[in-house]
Amino acid sequence: MNFFFYKLLQDYVHQGHKKQKAVLRGEYALLAEKKSSPRVLELACGGGGFADLFKQSCYTGIDLSAERIAIARNKYPGYNFKVFDVDQSGFVQLVRSADLIYCHGLLHHLKDEQCSGLLQTICDHAGSPAVFIAFEPVLPLLWRNPLGYLLSKLDEGRFIRRPQEYAGFFQGRSLEIKKISFFPRWPQTMRAYILRF
Repeated sequence: MNFFFYKLLQDYVHQGHKKQKAVLRGEYALLAEKKSSPRVLELACGGGGFADLFKQSCYTGIDLSAERIAIARNKYPGYNFKVFDVDQSGFVQLVRSADLIYCHGLLHHLKDEQCSGLLQTICDHAGSPAVFIAFEPVLPLLWRNPLGYLLSKLDEGRFIRRPQEYAGFFQGRSLEIKKISFFPRWPQTMRAYILRF
């Protein structure tokens, strides 16, 4: 799907991402009580739709897509966007220098071993205090929500999981999970998985 139409659909379904933005603002405010101007790293930032929640000097967004990074740079001049892969050697340094690390809809595009590897890297190298947040769609039970289940299976991300499967990637660490509902616009929910260091 063309990114422009994808973005329109996402904005409609997620109601302008107001619930996700509220989570990010809240966690950033908590960090700001502990340290001045916390640094932010967004993984799979796409067109940069969350960047303007933060000061330009504090934000870095990375994505594999050069096209989406170009869109982000055009829409949010002055912000730091990079075409970057989390498998590159410099990723550990990005994690170490960030206080708030987050991704929106990344993990359901990754296989289990990729999710585990990414989260292990973050857990091994995040400073303290720091926060990692993953916003992910939930695979509903077929018998309870057949339309939501079907939409999950049609998603480009082939690995939409149940909440306990996402939680398993965090290896038993103390994890806060917040439910995000889009009813009646969309028959699927999301969860914000919040890990504090």
